[in-house]
Amino acid sequence: MWFQIPILPDKAAKTGKIDENFPIGKRGRIGSYLPRMKKHLFLLIGCTVGLMGLPAKAEETPLGKEMDAMNDAYKSFRRETDPAKGAAQAREAQQAVIRSVAEMPEMIKDMPDSPEKAKASVEYRKMMAKLLISLCEVEEAFLSGKIDEVAKIVDDLKAQKKAGHEKFIKDEE
Repeated sequence: MWFQIPILPDKAAKTGKIDENFPIGKRGRIGSYLPRMKKHLFLLIGCTVGLMGLPAKAEETPLGKEMDAMNDAYKSFRRETDPAKGAAQAREAQQAVIRSVAEMPEMIKDMPDSPEKAKASVEYRKMMAKLLISLCEVEEAFLSGKIDEVAKIVDDLKAQKKAGHEKFIKDEE
């Protein structure tokens, strides 16, 4: 026990209460109920923090899986200094882009068949093609040993990612 309060007078020990609202724990010690209270408090706090700390799982769609693969490769080659490993990671990202072109974002799938849906579909494929070209440039820079050029292209990739997500991901409110 983290602290002990001396045994209370006999009257309080016999009745189990100091007054109407304050019960006493075993053997007349006030501190005996604190460990139970701490246990419940920490359990409650732990569950709350645990639930709040869980990342929101993205929907497991084929496009979502490919985007995750692209994101993993992007994070890897962004920090890579070995040209061979960086080029391999860029190729992984390129393969994910190629597989992603065949898929459509949920936003486009949910649109009714119309000229706007066709335009959005073409715009999505154009943006993915630009991304593929940028990833080929990353691979080329790695193979040429121009690591500083990779950093510049990565900045451009960040902008492309942001623009694509703003355009093709629904805001969940």
